[in-house]
Amino acid sequence: MIKKEEALQKIISCAKIYDANLNNQNYMFVFKSAKQEDEFQSLETLFLDTNFLHLTGVRLNEESLSSKFFYRKCITQKLKLEDFYIPPDGAVELKLDIMPIFMQIHKNAKMIGEYSNNRYNLSTDIVAGSIKGCLGFVSDKKNEGYYVPNTLLKCDIREIIKPTSQQIIAIYSKKKSDALYSKLRYLAKGITSDSLTSHALISQKFSCDILEDFNPVSI
Repeated sequence: MIKKEEALQKIISCAKIYDANLNNQNYMFVFKSAKQEDEFQSLETLFLDTNFLHLTGVRLNEESLSSKFFYRKCITQKLKLEDFYIPPDGAVELKLDIMPIFMQIHKNAKMIGEYSNNRYNLSTDIVAGSIKGCLGFVSDKKNEGYYVPNTLLKCDIREIIKPTSQQIIAIYSKKKSDALYSKLRYLAKGITSDSLTSHALISQKFSCDILEDFNPVSI
């Protein structure tokens, strides 16, 4: 099992990457419809400071230490060993092993689909990722129906999604406070941005002066 000292270092390091790339950001995944190949669908997600704790897999030692406070202590590098504990199931080590790459989700999410409910200890709705691992999302009605991340898994995404899963063809992002998506973060090979701007349901969600920004922020 991973030592707490090592886990602490990885958590703080990943929190910085999360803060630079994901925190208070909306990410929209665009993929082809499973029913009609020439149609597109999208899933809009929201990343908040309160979501980060769930992705690490660690548990808080004090009930007074909230997920928001945990994140703040990570960002300010004030998190201490006595603030959390590591469950003995080995999940934390697996999560922290792939967490750095999934804090840059637009560089690593290639497929998306509904969770197949084939793991007894996992509760999530939608998973997005690759053969290396994936993020799980659940619908959050308190935040305008966006999907928020609730788990991180080190597994081949094909093992836990339904057969109707789809290839992600584009990923857009925006600040939570913005109305429209302003950045194109990923575009699959063979797909042109023009093909997306001509799609009514998708194009109405991003601004006309979209910026192509495929490079994540590294810390």
